[in-house]
Amino acid sequence: MGKRKLTTLFDYGKAKAAPFSVLPPSIIPVVFLSGSDYQMGFQYGQQAGQYIEMIKEASWVEVLQEQSREEVLNSLKRFRYYIDKYTPEAIEQIKGMVDGSKAAGYEISFGDVLVINCVPKKMPQNTLLTNKKEEPPLEECSVFAAWGSSTKDGRLVFGDSKDSVFNHQVVIVAFPDKGNNYMTGVRAGELSEHFAMNNRGVFIGTGKNPSKRDIDLGYGLPKPCFIQHMLRFARDATEAKDIFLPWEFPSPTNFIIADIQGNAYVVERTAAIKPVRKSGDHGEIDFIYSTNTAMTDEMKAGVNGKEYIEHAGWKIQGSAIPRSLEIWNLFHNYHGKMDVEFIKMMWRFNDHPHPYSLKKEEFNIERDEKICHRENMRVAVGVPDDGDKGIVYICTGPAGRILHPPTSRHRDCFQIAGTHSFYKLTLAANPEKVVGAAKNDAHDTLADAYHEFMMLKYNDPGYCFLDALNSLATTEYYEGVHAYHRGVLADGNEALLYFAQAATAFTRSQAHARHLYNSLIPPATKPDDLGLKPYSAE
Repeated sequence: MGKRKLTTLFDYGKAKAAPFSVLPPSIIPVVFLSGSDYQMGFQYGQQAGQYIEMIKEASWVEVLQEQSREEVLNSLKRFRYYIDKYTPEAIEQIKGMVDGSKAAGYEISFGDVLVINCVPKKMPQNTLLTNKKEEPPLEECSVFAAWGSSTKDGRLVFGDSKDSVFNHQVVIVAFPDKGNNYMTGVRAGELSEHFAMNNRGVFIGTGKNPSKRDIDLGYGLPKPCFIQHMLRFARDATEAKDIFLPWEFPSPTNFIIADIQGNAYVVERTAAIKPVRKSGDHGEIDFIYSTNTAMTDEMKAGVNGKEYIEHAGWKIQGSAIPRSLEIWNLFHNYHGKMDVEFIKMMWRFNDHPHPYSLKKEEFNIERDEKICHRENMRVAVGVPDDGDKGIVYICTGPAGRILHPPTSRHRDCFQIAGTHSFYKLTLAANPEKVVGAAKNDAHDTLADAYHEFMMLKYNDPGYCFLDALNSLATTEYYEGVHAYHRGVLADGNEALLYFAQAATAFTRSQAHARHLYNSLIPPATKPDDLGLKPYSAE
């Protein structure tokens, strides 16, 4: 397995563990990449090699459940063909990642990184799967964007959740020599995933598409490769869409692509078809959304569609229909009221089973039928910018504190030391300025939390716990200050490693300080907490 190192970037706040037990992070760490494709890959492996090794092992276990190693390697050769053809910059990054991981003491191969990014599946042998009773897609992601007349100030604001089993993940902040700067949340070792935002004001979010036909599955360019390519080289949403559509694509996936000019699309893409819908096609006014449904006519055959539900799409099993209806109702009924705090509230809003789910016997109301649910592994709320002021608020795990049935048979996701709070990152002009902004945000969040905490008396319930939380957040702040100073005095990869340590400490400080603040001043969990009219599902 190679040498293991535990004294790396992601040790802040972790319990001591044996070398074979590197725990998923309670708060997502930050990785900085800069320079050429190879250099960015090397820095990625150097900073996150510990987590990449954990994901490598999990990825191999997953793909070897249903196929042999030889079959996996043959699939990787086919994926490699499309990567070479369309995104050759990814090859250089992967080479750098292998070398950077080895320099940090981890044995990561080129094939390991391909497995992480391609997740090769065994191709089905039957011709049509839609008549089988199958489980809904495992990833139940919700993605949406609003702008113009639907938001308070007209600016683009987005919401995005990666919903899956809790794992080792990082946030990449990248400054490539060629192309746009960008920020993206990923499973460690992936080149990009969702959320994804660049400094041209473009946002990209993804989710599983429910098509089950053989014809909709195949080989093509892996999702992490082309999301990164769009981030780096697209100047707006239309250009991103046009870059992406001609390429061969391996599996059914829904994409939202939106920009600050008001261009927005959902591509319900499979290996066989690529229908595109726009805001307004289904009654939206300056907003767009996608869960795991199919809303275009072209997707009817792929999902064996027999009933079409207004504002939600073709009826499928699972939680996607109620989630789509929830987003529609919130965006439609609170048109012109959306802002960052409203979108954050949506990720805490979980006490309203939708009437549609209660009317249909085929829906199990124990399932996660709201966008805020226990499987939100990575939640992002962002305000893109054409420049150096794009902002993303990131929550590790669900932002809402969620009660769910203990007997649910659906997959449960258990987070380590969850805070249910957001930290803030600004996509500034360079790594040092990103860290400087995170430092200021940590300072201000600490000040707010400390002010409320000092209102307590020593004998107030919970004082000892909150005192420890305040001390933890303060300690992390000073850890960040020290790493930041070292980064300013260093250069090259060493400086980036210190900046990554500093940003990780400052964002942890923010999350813990906000957790303290929210314990004393509860955040909004429904529209009326924001001074708006009560929610109606009609």
